[in-house]
Amino acid sequence: MALASKSGIKVSRYYGRNQIASGTPNLVEKPFTIEGPVLNQITQAVDYFRSVVKQSPPKLVGSTFRPSISIPEWAFQEAITNAVIHRNYAVEDDIHVRFFDDRIEIESPGTYPGHMTPENVRSDRYARNPLLLRALNKFSASPNLDIGEGVDRMFQVMKESDLYEPIFIPAIIRPNSVLVILLNQQRVMAWDTVSNYLEKEYVISNGKAREITLVPKPCLSGAETFGPPCSCHWRVMLPSLYPNTFGNGSAAS
Repeated sequence: MALASKSGIKVSRYYGRNQIASGTPNLVEKPFTIEGPVLNQITQAVDYFRSVVKQSPPKLVGSTFRPSISIPEWAFQEAITNAVIHRNYAVEDDIHVRFFDDRIEIESPGTYPGHMTPENVRSDRYARNPLLLRALNKFSASPNLDIGEGVDRMFQVMKESDLYEPIFIPAIIRPNSVLVILLNQQRVMAWDTVSNYLEKEYVISNGKAREITLVPKPCLSGAETFGPPCSCHWRVMLPSLYPNTFGNGSAAS
């Protein structure tokens, strides 16, 4: 299934944690576009992910050296597959995949389809492009099972790898696209974080504890912790990690 121009996958890879907009771009290599049949787009994107993992500097984990990129391949494959299947093809733009040292961003044209939101992506289903969804599923090497388990499994494999859960940015932040962030950061136990802070500052407020441990205030749904049915932890996590992009880094008490 071949598509028109501006419906491919644009891949960019950066040094560091942020995209430098002025001066010399902090690109590892020239951005490139994956085009052609959608199944090939997904396959080539996953192949590139594998090459980035293989090239990443090794780090010592216990007594074994492992790639510094810990994001599971399955999580990336699910994110890029969802982007290809559920993007808005009426929008003349590519899916953008951005590799940073501490995360991978997958941004697809068009806002969340139907009734979908960051809060219900693990439990609900809605196919913007049902014919494409079914057509891909018929291939023997299909990247999707079409049984509605993909996003939930993506959360699970990230958790099993001791990484933070995928972050789905809400439409109030990205009104014309769906942005999914896979953090290449090990989850830190809350007490370890608080203890490290107290060693330097000696005292800590409840608000500061929530901020540095990435524990959000209760969401409107009443959920107290991360995970289903609430995925609102971006409100605390992203301003803290990326103040230049998502806020000033402060969290309310």
